[in-house]
This record gives sequence, C-alpha cells and structure tokens, in this order.
Amino acid sequence: MLERRRSLIFFACSLLGCTYPFGEVGIDGTGGNGATGATNPSGGGGAGGGTGASAADGGGGSASTGIGGAADCTTGGSGVCVDVAPGGWTGPVVYFDDDSASCAAPVFAGGKPDTAGVFGSALQFGPAQCTCGCDGSAGVACDPVLVGPNCDAGFSVPAGGCGVQAFLSPVTQLTVSEDGSPHCVPSVTVATSEPIFVQPRDVCEIVTTSDDCDIGTVCVQANLADDLCVWKTGDDTCPAGPYERKITIVESFDDQRGCDAAACTCQSIGSCQGVVTLYEDNDAAPCQIQAGLTAPTDLECIMGVDITIGSARYTLDSPITCNPSAGQPVGSVVVNSTTHVRTLCCLR
Repeated sequence: MLERRRSLIFFACSLLGCTYPFGEVGIDGTGGNGATGATNPSGGGGAGGGTGASAADGGGGSASTGIGGAADCTTGGSGVCVDVAPGGWTGPVVYFDDDSASCAAPVFAGGKPDTAGVFGSALQFGPAQCTCGCDGSAGVACDPVLVGPNCDAGFSVPAGGCGVQAFLSPVTQLTVSEDGSPHCVPSVTVATSEPIFVQPRDVCEIVTTSDDCDIGTVCVQANLADDLCVWKTGDDTCPAGPYERKITIVESFDDQRGCDAAACTCQSIGSCQGVVTLYEDNDAAPCQIQAGLTAPTDLECIMGVDITIGSARYTLDSPITCNPSAGQPVGSVVVNSTTHVRTLCCLR
C-alpha cells in the first residue's frame, strides 16, 4: 500500500512540478527533515526533525476509543487489518472467554449459557420465599355487634373498639346482637434473591484506525485479533464472512417470581364472644362516662332498663389466635431470546 501511495505522489508531482522529498512528509515511515518531522508512529525523527506524530494526529486515519491502543498496520507494525462489521451488526469488539472483568466500561455484560441455546442456563436463582401471615386483631377477626337501645336496629360497635350513636337515647329496653365466628385475614410476604450469572462475561470496545488498511477493513492490535467479534441484539445466525463463530450472551432477564396469595390461608382459634359496656357520652371523646351497665353479646331484648346511652365498647372475652398456612411460590426468571440476548459472531 505504501508503494502505491508513493507512485501516486510521484505522478502528481511530475504534473505539478513539486520538488519536496518524500522524507519531509514522512510517507516512508522515517522522520522528515527539521522543517516537518511528521511520521508514522513506527518511524524515528530525521536529522534535526521532531518526533513522528501518530496516524490519528497527523496521517489521515481516525482512531476509535477502547482497549488495545492505536495499532500500526504498516509492514512490520503491531497491527493487522480486519473486516468491519457487516450491515445490521456492530463491531468489531473484544470478547475474552473468561470470567474476569475485561474493561471498566463494557459495551454490555451478562452471562454465557451453560447449555448452548438454553438461555435460562446462564442464570442461577432460587424460588421466591413466601411467608404467610394472619391478622387476628379483634376488629379484624370479629364483626361488629349492634347495640339496640329500646330494642330497635341500634348502632354498630366494633370488636375491641368504641361505637357511637348520633344522639343520646334514654333507654328502657336493650338488645345486643349475636357475635359471629372469628375469621383471621391472611397476608403474604414475598422475598427473592437477585439471580446471578453462572459464567459472567463482558464485551469491550477496541481501538481501531483506518490507516494502512483497504476499504472495508480497520487496523487493530494484532495480539487482540483472535478475540474480535461483531454483535447484535437478539438470538440470530452469524452473517456470511469471517465472523462465523457464534456465542450468545444473556444480558438481562425478567424476574417473574412471586407467591400465590390464594394459597395463604388462616385457621382461627377462639371466639368472638364478649361483653358490651355502655356509656352516656357521644361527644368528641366517647366511651368515657359509664352508664352503669354491661351486657353480653347475643342479648335478647330485656325490659326495665333506665339509663341514657350515647356510646358503647365491645370487648372480647379472650383474644383470637391464627395459624397461617405455608406459602406457595410461583413464577420463574424468564429470558426473552429477542430482547434479553446478545449474539456475538467471532473470528475464531
């Protein structure tokens, strides 16, 4: 390629009458004279010349960022020319088939499946941990009772709490509704650990230049050429050409693990039987001034009462206890071959 450049420049100079020796512009990889000194990185300074500039700085090719450093693809240089990525693919990139972190800012990272084509085998994870619980507090486990001054429909009084009627009522008769059966309210707590990649891998950028390589190729450090690949999103076949060894990397996943809420049940132990204490007040602080009467739940209408009722408190005879069932994990960690997988096609 250098000989071709030299021939072209000789021809141009013969037409234009230029007289500059090639050593002054560094075309042959040596330093120029003291006036220029621009060279390929492999060339030294000429007599009285300055240090040669890199291809990216002085020569016409631009260098990308990444690992490896700018390569020299002149004869005897440190680089080799490799094909650029085919249409629809990205690269070349560097892929080291080991578990080490290869670069500080990878193009992407993930895990290599243990079994080719079985993308879930790239991950290690356990089922969700499901803990069932039960709320057996009085106001939850037992329904309210109705306190009926003068044996009417009455007002609602929650278990373990205070109920208030809208107006003070002189009472000559009283009824309290039947208590119901306890029913604990189940709940479920879900805990999952983060899936891990069994064979972690990362993919890194590599420095490329366009100097001294044919169209459709770029110059890279020769010691990295065996580790070059191109890539695209999704599980795909490798394109025709030198990048033919396929590797798939699982970059991400959808964690669908959880617990079956319906599988959490509670066995309640105890009774909603209790007593109702009657109070005269129904203002902002009810259930403070006792009316001098308590009544059991399930009290049929009694006569001969002579009190004023404004509020009432329902207290259980004994607390409710609950026995939760075991939790049931559901779901899994899902890998979508279209969105979660990256296909690498490598030179070797």
